[in-house]
Amino acid sequence: MHFNDAYLKFSLILSFTVFSSVQKGYSQYPDSTKVPARFGAVVTVTTKGISTIPNLTLGKPAAIFDMVVGRKLSFEPQFRFSLEAKPWSFLFWWRYKLVNEEKFKMNIGLHPAFSFQSITDSSSGVSQNMILVPPILHTSWHQLFT
Repeated sequence: MHFNDAYLKFSLILSFTVFSSVQKGYSQYPDSTKVPARFGAVVTVTTKGISTIPNLTLGKPAAIFDMVVGRKLSFEPQFRFSLEAKPWSFLFWWRYKLVNEEKFKMNIGLHPAFSFQSITDSSSGVSQNMILVPPILHTSWHQLFT
């Protein structure tokens, strides 16, 4: 038996094993259109501007606006401002519920974030206050066993 024949046989067995173990699944239940989509909003005021991402902590009083739209696939934007009405950071979460059973839940998420940073630029000889907005991309994977 040549190397190519052994490789082909191994590939066929592996492919058959993987594809035969995959079960039929649905992304939505047939009657899911009858249940209204989830919508919610929360406003939070903090004294220290604590962030879930440590390097994005403001360190002074801030307001956080959270919203959520969707059920299985949800969009959850979060807008953070200092109490002087200056933008602090914007997060745009997309979360998908892969498994939502009674004993086990699994979610995946992706969000671009924009953190607003005030800097002073004096490269041209004149001091200018500027806002720098570096984009950040985060992912998440949550598992919950109950």
